[in-house]
Amino acid sequence: MSGCVALLTFAASFGQTTLFTDDFEDGDDDGWTVTQGNWDVIEGRYRPVGGQRNYSYAGDPTWSNYRVEVDVYLGEPDPTGSHWDIAFRVDPTSNPCVDHGCAGRQYILLYDPLTSELVLRYGHGSGTTDVLHYPHYLDPLREYRVTVTVIRFTVTVEIDGISFSYTFHGSDPLYSTGVIGVGHYREDGIDGGAYVDNIVVSLEDLCERVCQSTDTSLGMPATIEFKGGDGSWGTFGAEPVPNQFGIFFYGSTQTRLPFGNGFLCTGGGIVRALPPVVATGNRAEATIDLTSLSGIRYFQYWFRDPAAGGAFFNTTDALCCDFDAGG
Repeated sequence: MSGCVALLTFAASFGQTTLFTDDFEDGDDDGWTVTQGNWDVIEGRYRPVGGQRNYSYAGDPTWSNYRVEVDVYLGEPDPTGSHWDIAFRVDPTSNPCVDHGCAGRQYILLYDPLTSELVLRYGHGSGTTDVLHYPHYLDPLREYRVTVTVIRFTVTVEIDGISFSYTFHGSDPLYSTGVIGVGHYREDGIDGGAYVDNIVVSLEDLCERVCQSTDTSLGMPATIEFKGGDGSWGTFGAEPVPNQFGIFFYGSTQTRLPFGNGFLCTGGGIVRALPPVVATGNRAEATIDLTSLSGIRYFQYWFRDPAAGGAFFNTTDALCCDFDAGG
């Protein structure tokens, strides 16, 4: 992640968290919901089975910033029209589907072999609207690994050695969360051998860990984490911490100053996320309003620790979060 600069050597990027994976080697499509046409697992691949329009989705509707990786194969193209679709931030309650007039609320990447274009569009209450056409020929009889990453409202597509991005803005609908979907359209309704396979969804973090924390009365340092959000609100957690009250806070600059039994890692117009919280099970958590934030912010958690003696309070390490990443 660009923008976050560590003091000394205490910075570390978060490890990538896998949210969902399916290679269909178990022979079933558990976890998938078909809303249009028919899908089946055939020879370890997820395939649309006949018909003009086929759509299926999977995942957690609370997913927000994530990366989707999937193998796609269009198969023998229909000269009158065919395409494959990868959908993301799909509202599963909106009856998502693959039609151009589909009312499902979702973002969609598709490949149209008739025009040799990758198309980015969104679905809304009265149909779909194209926002980007990217000319690039793909062989319909070749399997491709497609990666779609969505952070805040910017989507980045990687396929066949190319990469392009688009930021939803202005009159575009801003969908913050949603599941993933796969779709296939073929005008003649004939099975052309299309499939998807080896699907992986992983969490994309906006934050990096910086600074350091010291041992608490629990015998180990406490850490802060960003659990995700919807673009307007974000949930932060801290653990392990004593079951005492504490406050999450943030600022615009990074420091490293002795503070209580630990370090103050945040400066520059500190804002406290009120009200204070009381940890339970040695974990504290709070949801913070992020709507007014832009650029770099450093988040930290302060907590009472009377059992440790000394100053009777301590802090976690800090997170550097870039709110301009992803548009």
